[in-house]
Amino acid sequence: MTALRVGIIGSGKLAQVRGDALAAQDGVEVVAVASRRLGNAERLAGRWNARATADHTELTGRDGIDAVLVAVPHRVQDDMVGWALAERLHTLAGGPLATTSERGRQLTDLAARHDLILEAGYEARYKSVWHSTRELLGRIGAPVSVQTVALFDQDPQSWYYDQQASGGMLVTHLTYAFLNPLRWLLGRPRVAAALGNTKRVDRPGSIRPETCTVLLDFPSDIACSMTASYVKPGNLDGWQVTIVGTEGGIELFPGDLDGGHLVYTPRVGDPVRVEGAPDGFDRQVAAFRAAARTGTAVGTALLNPAGDALEDLLICDEIELML
Repeated sequence: MTALRVGIIGSGKLAQVRGDALAAQDGVEVVAVASRRLGNAERLAGRWNARATADHTELTGRDGIDAVLVAVPHRVQDDMVGWALAERLHTLAGGPLATTSERGRQLTDLAARHDLILEAGYEARYKSVWHSTRELLGRIGAPVSVQTVALFDQDPQSWYYDQQASGGMLVTHLTYAFLNPLRWLLGRPRVAAALGNTKRVDRPGSIRPETCTVLLDFPSDIACSMTASYVKPGNLDGWQVTIVGTEGGIELFPGDLDGGHLVYTPRVGDPVRVEGAPDGFDRQVAAFRAAARTGTAVGTALLNPAGDALEDLLICDEIELML
């Protein structure tokens, strides 16, 4: 079987992380990197003996790719994913599906129209520590409540703090930490209430809200409180999911680029610590490769296909209406 030829649009840290994962896959060849700054493209392309270009449109001509990884700021991602789908390329988006639900619907429809794979870049659903959590849910009895805290000291000068460029903190951060993986575990929640504020950086065009706490009602009457924020002083610990059940509980410390760990505490007995592995990106690109090879998400291990990832954006819309 011929290798899946992949082009990469973007040259930042996550383009490198996801590109390394792709290049390590059997049956995948990273053939080109496109970035507006040619020097950055050349630096990254050298890791995989690929070609560098400042013009992403060359990827479908000179390089003849089958699929593309888009790892750029989210507003730019909207345009690049749209271009890739119009060019009949299977696409792995490095971030959320889109910056808005309207754009997310358009991209979902475009992918379906052309029978293309479009996978959102939430790798948490692929990480072993989240899979361990899913397996342990059956041992804690009926889930009663969930509490999550996701504090991240985001750079105020980065594009993440630009509402238009990023799509906002809810789309960029709250979905990733931890709405998207919790939906995978528990189902689609109802938004009951939301409060937010903006205190650290308050300037025209900056994200609103900067901090948000949401009350969610997951199926089977599971009460959930989620706090996500770009305010995190010093080494304050703030990256945790706690799931309480009638017969036990799970304290999940998912990590980010690392593997994370969890602690399972039964009603009777000693706590058990389970280590995770930094395998989310590898598992995701393996699922993407398999789906792109068959040309369908049906029967594959894809966990963030476009239709499902759109739900994160729709829930963000519901939250915004309450702020």
